[in-house]
Amino acid sequence: MKHNLLIFLAILLSIPVGAVSYRKTTDGVVVTLSSKSDTTARMVRLQVVDSKIIRVTAVPGRKFPKEKSLVVLPEAYKKTPFTVEESDGRLRLETDAVRAMVDLETGEVAFADTCGTMRLQERRGGGKKFKPITVDGVSAYSYWQQFESPDNEAFYGLGQHQSDEFNYKGKNESLFQYNTKVAVPFIISNKNYGLLFDTYSLCKWGDSRDYMQLCDAFDLYDANGKPGALTAAYVPDKKNKKAKSLVRRESRIYYEDQKTILDLPQDFALNGANVVYTGEIAARETGVKGKPTVLGVTLAETYRNEAEVISLLADYKKSLKRWTLAAFLLPVFFITSRWLTVFITGYMLWIFGAIILIYVPFVRYHRQLRSLKMMNGWFTGKQGSEKTLEGDVWVDMKAAAEPVRMVRPWILAALSVLSAIPVIYEGVAGPVAAVRLDNALILASFASVTWLLALFMIWMDREKAEIISLNSTVNVNFERSKKRRRNMAWTQILILNTATVWLTLLFLHEYLGGMTGFMIWMGIYILLICILGIRCEFRIMKLRQKLRTDGKEQQVYVDDDSHWILGSIYYNPQDKHFMVEKRTMGIGTTINMGSRGGKIFAVIIGLLLVFCVIGIPIWIGLDEFTPISMTVEADTLAVDHVATDYRIDLADINKVELLTELPEMSRKNGTGLPNLLKGKFEVDGKNGALVCLNPENHLFI
Repeated sequence: MKHNLLIFLAILLSIPVGAVSYRKTTDGVVVTLSSKSDTTARMVRLQVVDSKIIRVTAVPGRKFPKEKSLVVLPEAYKKTPFTVEESDGRLRLETDAVRAMVDLETGEVAFADTCGTMRLQERRGGGKKFKPITVDGVSAYSYWQQFESPDNEAFYGLGQHQSDEFNYKGKNESLFQYNTKVAVPFIISNKNYGLLFDTYSLCKWGDSRDYMQLCDAFDLYDANGKPGALTAAYVPDKKNKKAKSLVRRESRIYYEDQKTILDLPQDFALNGANVVYTGEIAARETGVKGKPTVLGVTLAETYRNEAEVISLLADYKKSLKRWTLAAFLLPVFFITSRWLTVFITGYMLWIFGAIILIYVPFVRYHRQLRSLKMMNGWFTGKQGSEKTLEGDVWVDMKAAAEPVRMVRPWILAALSVLSAIPVIYEGVAGPVAAVRLDNALILASFASVTWLLALFMIWMDREKAEIISLNSTVNVNFERSKKRRRNMAWTQILILNTATVWLTLLFLHEYLGGMTGFMIWMGIYILLICILGIRCEFRIMKLRQKLRTDGKEQQVYVDDDSHWILGSIYYNPQDKHFMVEKRTMGIGTTINMGSRGGKIFAVIIGLLLVFCVIGIPIWIGLDEFTPISMTVEADTLAVDHVATDYRIDLADINKVELLTELPEMSRKNGTGLPNLLKGKFEVDGKNGALVCLNPENHLFI
């Protein structure tokens, strides 16, 4: 025999609290959440009214109000046995007929029968929000609440209204008392439960937003295509032979009270007449926010609000927090070491280890979501407003026939040559021979950014057009604007980097403030690169959102999930393009590892990773632990240490002094470790001294 479960939900209000905890009461349980915001629940109370009725009260504060409810009758409470149990981050209160659960992190409440079949569940992440308001000088709250609901669920109730609705699933209704309108804040579901809200205030069922006039919500175009209004054709009653039709433009259809009714045409016989509106309505937003993927899985907009997807995303966020915390705890194993080699090795391992740890939950939930998509067949949009393209490689033939080229090779060549000049000068004719190679390598590292970025720009300028619409003109216009913006931003970065090469040459030779000036410029340099790059990519992202649909076209999704390893690594040998647009975290582009260039790039990246994790620690270790050698060879004093060797003719030595304490020294260029000072230093206020010594020794020459 089936029993209807009546779940009584009361949302009341209050003020701040502390850590997650709960306490059992005579009629239920009180849960204290860790939230410190006055817009989310900070305390949740479950009270057993009888075996089939649970009263829920949530407040954004630290205590529950004492006012008596006008909905809840004291005699409704019956002494009913119940149990309370905590497991897997949830608190469960159970009678012999119903089971209520509270998420101890979010305060989300769910209800099931004793067999575990879910009856009612707040939306993942909490399902309720509070908003502080002031009414007639009195502080209060308004609140919003949302529940998960399958497509085949029906809702009945809410009282007596004028909208002629019976099933309120997907419908909107305002609950207030009015002529022939009676509001009752109670619904019953065909899923065998009922829901009563303890409230006497104005409430809205469904979409809580206020209605908007057409002209405020959409772009309007009349029958002739003129923007700003629709064409309204007023046709008189056929019985009125003398009346004439009237055509005018109207931007709003709102004739509800004594004031707005005066906006109707005054010189037209309205009795028995009809009005027909013609024209076009275009949405101002596409509905596509960011990239058409969720956790690296292509998912049409219509499926992103499915209960399973929302639940999976909530679990992913919880898991990500735990793994991120674990990643930040790793440095405790090396951060206190006095040896730079140990610190650098630990730091390198931590960087890559942290990336892997944070990536673990992404991979796990990416696989779950992809399985969910395959199982449910979520490949195309439900409403016809979305189009999913499936296959190996999709190309807009019109866009391919009209390639967009924005890069100017002669500009890149000129900047590359300008970047090379300081490197060649320092390597061949640098004024300080002992540090000539070191300086040249420093300059080459900056110049190589210009050279590599120039090659990258040429390569990217030949990439295929991105498909964002079924309209080829939209794709071509987007590609032209995207390449123009990137070419402008990257050229500015090239100019900035070329200037940095020349400035670094001056810094290395103690001009413009020397090392201090270099550090200041590095901060400015990095900041400017971030601003130029991020601003460019965000502008492209906004343009993509704007042009993905013009209000009339379908939203387009290229579903190539099978070519994205773990949702983020693109491998498609059929696609000959080296670079493709990113589809997951971040903005910009990524590498096609299935292309020839992608494979070469993967090898280079692999070698760089090996160098970073193994080569750099070995290099620093040799510097840190190799003893300094000083010998006299013929007429020359030779000082050797790893890759550094100083040669001084004995005839050039005017004075030799044995020191027990080092003079005041400031490093300008070279190595500074607890047990090694090597390179170009300022000694006693004089620049240009070449130093190679262990400061932990007691005697110095």
